[in-house]
Amino acid sequence: EINIGEKLYNCDSAFTKPSSLDRHIEIHTGEKSYKCNVYDALFATEGDLKVHKIIHREKPYKCDVCDLMFTTYDDMKVHRIIHTGIKQYKCDICSAVFTTDSELKVHSKIHRGEK
Repeated sequence: EINIGEKLYNCDSAFTKPSSLDRHIEIHTGEKSYKCNVYDALFATEGDLKVHKIIHREKPYKCDVCDLMFTTYDDMKVHRIIHTGIKQYKCDICSAVFTTDSELKVHSKIHRGEK
């Protein structure tokens, strides 16, 4: 049993180092002291933080407006346009304008009779 203040936790875990016990106690208390240096995210264990950090290796570029992550800088730049409100993609048939190429492609299906 681990007695922390007034809370008592039934736990069969054993530790040889006080620091290991301290880290383990955080699991029971819900304390999150491992902070991501990219997001303001907090994690209860160092292992959880390491798993989270994988997204930063695979997608290291973060939109500074909505925090979406991207694999390449160019992908992030293209995405950033949606936050500007600039509509640079124009339908050749009806002159409707769209922020992204993908929105225009979806719209174009209307003229082709596709859903």
